[in-house]
Amino acid sequence: MIAEIGAVHRQWQAVMDYKLRDHDLTHVRWIILWRIAESMVALNQTDLARRVGVEGSTLVRQLDALEERGLIERVADKDRRVRRIRLTAAALPVLVLVRDMATRLGREILADVDPEQVARGAAVLQAVREHLQDRESATAEAVPGE
Repeated sequence: MIAEIGAVHRQWQAVMDYKLRDHDLTHVRWIILWRIAESMVALNQTDLARRVGVEGSTLVRQLDALEERGLIERVADKDRRVRRIRLTAAALPVLVLVRDMATRLGREILADVDPEQVARGAAVLQAVREHLQDRESATAEAVPGE
């Protein structure tokens, strides 16, 4: 089952990338925007890289591209060595586009699936996600200095 989840994720990503290509939005770019939006606070680059699941160098290149487009800005933290990333007003229509595209795609691919199966599948995925979050929290607590 876990392999199937991974396969579905990769296919979803590929289709979303294809649909968003005309908007110069790769999976990493729209996920960066999404993670910033859902955080409700400006994130530092380390936290954002962890949430997106990319290396710091990859994140920096993508942030440069998003900043160049005026979708994000980097602001100094209390600690001037730290930069926090936040969305600009220009990012809001892009987020609406991504949300609408994902919603339409979700409706299309689930159109012929029994709603009860969808609900059960969503419940299973939520349980898996919670177990992974618990494991991630336990691991972070076990690592001294972090």
